[in-house]
Amino acid sequence: MYYIGFDIGSFSVKLALVDALSGNKIIALHEPQEEVAVTALQSDWTEQDPNSWWLYVCKATKIVIKEVNVSVKEISGIAISYQMHGLVVVEKSGVPLRDSILLTLELY
Repeated sequence: MYYIGFDIGSFSVKLALVDALSGNKIIALHEPQEEVAVTALQSDWTEQDPNSWWLYVCKATKIVIKEVNVSVKEISGIAISYQMHGLVVVEKSGVPLRDSILLTLELY
């Protein structure tokens, strides 16, 4: 059995597959290989298409399943971490209405 973890960041989706009994890492990768594009329409935030995050989660998962040759039935747990300070506006059905606003905070 395995656990799979996703870190959905603004520059890539990172994924790790670990053995559920030992906790040992089986494989880790990030998708895409280059940074995901962001748009800066304001000086204090950037924007990004939230649909791209789902596409990269799916692509990374398919790569891991193929490379390690595991069945999805062998994955017994999923963990998700998401970038901070992001706003995703959705309609009732959950479809994003616009690009996500990724806030840039100044620390003093």
